[in-house]
Amino acid sequence: MLINKFISCRTCNEKINIRIQAEDNRIPFIINCPKCSTEISVEIDLSKNGELKLKNASEFQDIPGFPLWCVELSAGLPVRKMYLRDSIIPDHGFSPFLTTLQQFGEDGFEIFTTVMGQITVLNERTQKGLFEDFLRINNLLRNSNEKFFLRETQKLLHYISKYTSIVKVNNLLDGVMVLHQNFISSGITALLEDKALKNYMEISKRINVSLNKKQLLEYCSRYEKTINQLENRSYSLVRDFSGVFPQLSPVVLLVKVNKYDEIDQEKYGISTAIYRDLKQLYASSYEWLLDALDVVIALNNISERQEYSKCLKNKDFNNDLQMVNSKYQKIDMFISGDEPFSKPLTNINNKVRNAIQHYNDEIDYVNQKISFYDKYKGKIRVEEIYLMDFAKLCIENFAWIIYIMELIYNLQKFELILAKGLEPSV
Repeated sequence: MLINKFISCRTCNEKINIRIQAEDNRIPFIINCPKCSTEISVEIDLSKNGELKLKNASEFQDIPGFPLWCVELSAGLPVRKMYLRDSIIPDHGFSPFLTTLQQFGEDGFEIFTTVMGQITVLNERTQKGLFEDFLRINNLLRNSNEKFFLRETQKLLHYISKYTSIVKVNNLLDGVMVLHQNFISSGITALLEDKALKNYMEISKRINVSLNKKQLLEYCSRYEKTINQLENRSYSLVRDFSGVFPQLSPVVLLVKVNKYDEIDQEKYGISTAIYRDLKQLYASSYEWLLDALDVVIALNNISERQEYSKCLKNKDFNNDLQMVNSKYQKIDMFISGDEPFSKPLTNINNKVRNAIQHYNDEIDYVNQKISFYDKYKGKIRVEEIYLMDFAKLCIENFAWIIYIMELIYNLQKFELILAKGLEPSV
């Protein structure tokens, strides 16, 4: 169902037609007035017959004349960006749902139904505090509260009883395994590409199967505190990401049905994403990723050069890597894409990060284009990116977080078994 409303900008009284796809998700939308650029917040309450909650605008009932500015809003679908509408019937379709159905075809619609169902479940679990709980329980482990950590993970065991051979949480290894298995079965795979988690797990298995155990233990022992801090920050980041899962759903959908590259971003965009929410996530996950690349570098070193300290280009892990002037330089100096634990890093954009950190960025919600201004050697470099592409960068950062969490989990499990002699209670 499509809800058709008319609003007037508080600042300049410009009339705007908003066409809202009726959906279960109740999230605010942000638009800019096309005349004066005032930021307008729109929220619809379906339980109150489509009542609007507006900021910087007011609703009116009389249908104005054409041409008229028009914008589509949807919590889960790509939408037509704001455009000047000149007739009662839009020239591109009757609703975001029907337009999407036409673009995706029958097979794509089945995937759409599945993905939207997964994201709805994920959002419900987020609202119940699932990812807050994961962070809380992991904090118990990192703060050496073993007694409470074991008690809390014992409570989690029954949720995964069909997927684990552990029968009781008796030691730290049991607790770590139960927490991790609950985490990966929480529904986070909805935001990953198909088979991504399976691929991450296959890569991580190499840690236990093919890498030098002495070097792994030496690395884990020397950098145990750093690895544990990375893990704790990762749970915190996932908790933060969980708050914007619904904002990312249109992009996730397009990626899942292999239609992302076919979208004409001059005309179509997303109405869910609130840039100020996403940019903080991008910046914080960017910083974490650059720190966490040390794990990838160490594992590549052991795999390819037999010692965790032997890096590419005769660099040393303990000295050269730890003293690098800019963490961004790790990508060029210490990472090779053809090594076994490496993955593409196209999501790491230094210009975007610098602009965000220095507040030199702005978004125009009319064309959904973000401008990043990065000062370099006295000159200002401008990087422009569509909001949809920026949301995709955030999703790619999220995928990297899950990947490195999988690596860290296998390192910790390895250390608990070999260094501390623990065995799972099966």
